[in-house]
Amino acid sequence: MASGQRLAAFAVCAIFGGSLVQAQTKPNLGSTSVLFHRACAVCHGLNGNGGRGPDLVSGRWSQGSTDADLARVITNGVPGTDMPAFGQRFNQEEITKLVAFVRSLSAGGGNLKITGNAERGQEIYWGKGACSSCHMVNGQGGTLGPELSRIGAQRSPASLKESIVSPSAVIVTGYQTVKVTQGGRTITGIRKNEDNYSIQVFDGNEYHSFDKSKIDRLEEPPESLMPASNLSASEVDDLVAYLDTLRAPQQPTGVSRRGRR
Repeated sequence: MASGQRLAAFAVCAIFGGSLVQAQTKPNLGSTSVLFHRACAVCHGLNGNGGRGPDLVSGRWSQGSTDADLARVITNGVPGTDMPAFGQRFNQEEITKLVAFVRSLSAGGGNLKITGNAERGQEIYWGKGACSSCHMVNGQGGTLGPELSRIGAQRSPASLKESIVSPSAVIVTGYQTVKVTQGGRTITGIRKNEDNYSIQVFDGNEYHSFDKSKIDRLEEPPESLMPASNLSASEVDDLVAYLDTLRAPQQPTGVSRRGRR
């Protein structure tokens, strides 16, 4: 889990936009898959399994499922979300091809079927799995890891399972591990704020601020703060089933709690 307010990273990366800062000219790419990978994969994943942006492989699209709906979202964006408008960047032919490509991603209905029990998964989430110690759902839980209230709409079941079984495989932007050592003491957490002179690290309980001129070492390990799962295969399936149900609008969190009681 990842790095702080380098932030504009979790702020977006402009959901589709690997390079919104690049030329204002429309892209002239050789294939639709290349167009998708350059413009969309930053947030939706190379295979459309989701990440910062919603999962595209399940065929469950919250803004509508017709070709016209998909074209409208690409063209106009989604107000109030990280999805920007691309009507000025792509011409109509490119948008039409993108719609067809996105639809092809969901042709099989996703590459992992839900086989677990969501009710059992909910108990695992709040109990044995201790997921709520770091993740928040509808205002309850910790804040060291990403908020999960809409994770079922954002990530495919395959992507969710990978995050549980191999948490370091893909770390959400803004949640990479950082270690700061000063005066013989090491603080491990996520970067929340940083400038040329200071850095702030959150360890899940406290915020620690450091003067960069006084720290001994600043490290960015490739491993996620999220530990590898010790759940059985069936328990992982149950947990994935529960996470897939989380599609509610994100609620104001107020004061976070470490877990549900």
